[in-house]
Amino acid sequence: MDSETVNYLNNVARFLKVEPGKIITDEDYLLRRTKNNSVTKGFINIILQFLDESQSEYCLKHNINAVINTQIWQWLEYCIVYAAQAKSHQSIHQILKELNAILKLKTYLVSNKLTIADIVLYYILYGLMCNLTPIEKEVYLNVSRWFDNIQQDGRIRQTNKLVNFSCNYIINSVASLHI
Repeated sequence: MDSETVNYLNNVARFLKVEPGKIITDEDYLLRRTKNNSVTKGFINIILQFLDESQSEYCLKHNINAVINTQIWQWLEYCIVYAAQAKSHQSIHQILKELNAILKLKTYLVSNKLTIADIVLYYILYGLMCNLTPIEKEVYLNVSRWFDNIQQDGRIRQTNKLVNFSCNYIINSVASLHI
């Protein structure tokens, strides 16, 4: 775990309007949150604690469907195990390829509404999406559509700048052929 992962958690806490407490990576490389002399360990456990403290609509307790709760949990695991660890060019594009296929017929990761899984994945992918070329954004069109949808909510985006998904680059970057 690194400082980026701590930043993801701080962004989630700000979105949910909860005090993040002190979040560090301990000697065993496990995330640890300390708040009011209470310690919570693990990425997903910290997010679940944020949800409990916020009493937000994204809290898993508000989903009475166990299948949806399980899918949210699985996506949170995917976020920390795969997406947050994608550092090499190859692993980044593998993650984007997987997500692109999954999002082909979906607006959100789970069910038909925004969940904490979408929000966490947005924070993890933000830096990656900023660095994609316009052509790469086109290749991962479904991820781009999903990401653009999520970033339109200013509460989620917070201080992040909007990532540009304009298609105008085609006009400027493709040479004209005159016959």
